[in-house]
Amino acid sequence: MKAIVGPISPLTNGDPILPSTSPPEWSSAIGHAMTGKSGRVIHNLQEQITRLTRECNLHRTRAEEAQRMNEVLKQQLQTVTDRLRSSEQSHEASLITIARKDRKIEDLKSETQSEKNRRLKAENDAAETTQLAQQQREEHQRAFAEAQEIAQRSQCQYDALSQARLRDRNEFQSRFSMFRKDFDELIKREQERQSQLSRLDVIIEQKDREIRAARDRAEKITSLYEEYKSRSDEVLQNLVEKGRQNDRDVDTVLRDARETTDKMKWVVNVKQNVKGAR
Repeated sequence: MKAIVGPISPLTNGDPILPSTSPPEWSSAIGHAMTGKSGRVIHNLQEQITRLTRECNLHRTRAEEAQRMNEVLKQQLQTVTDRLRSSEQSHEASLITIARKDRKIEDLKSETQSEKNRRLKAENDAAETTQLAQQQREEHQRAFAEAQEIAQRSQCQYDALSQARLRDRNEFQSRFSMFRKDFDELIKREQERQSQLSRLDVIIEQKDREIRAARDRAEKITSLYEEYKSRSDEVLQNLVEKGRQNDRDVDTVLRDARETTDKMKWVVNVKQNVKGAR
């Protein structure tokens, strides 16, 4: 009798499994009866025994293969566990880094706001100084207009006095002296106002320099903040992409483990069916 090749196992990479080739027991009585109906029955029984023996060997081989696959699955599960633990540690480190960067960003925002407040105060001071200077200029213009009016009026008086000098010389001299005194006082006040305006111009120029310096500092801080924010966003994007890649790796390993589990269930079902047939 030729050896019969059994079905190909899904766990043996397509290699056929040969059943046991030990010959069945034989006797002379069976040999003489091969030509009759009993001989055919015995022959059929021998074929069934051979087939069952082959199936038992096949199931035994599949059970051994399932045991090996179980060990491989345990190793894969351990690898997945290690990867998950490593991913959790990396994720915690990333969260700590992000929190540290957020605190630094808040500090920069606070410093920027303080610098803005100082700049606004300097601008308000400059506006008040400008307003004060404008008021002084207006007062100076009013005083100058008054002086011109007084000068014109005095000139008229002087002309009138000149025409009547022969008649009123003494009175004219007295009034002219008074006028000169008032005019000198006005000139003195005008000089004082000019001095005050000069000092105010110096103060305004100093405030302008302070405002420009404050603006330069604010622009520098804003530039540093934008640069730091851009770098932080890039690092954060890399961390997020790394986390997504870790998730994809974990999904791949879990999918492989699920497929292996399905194969093991199929093998266990086959083994249970064989035991039920026995």
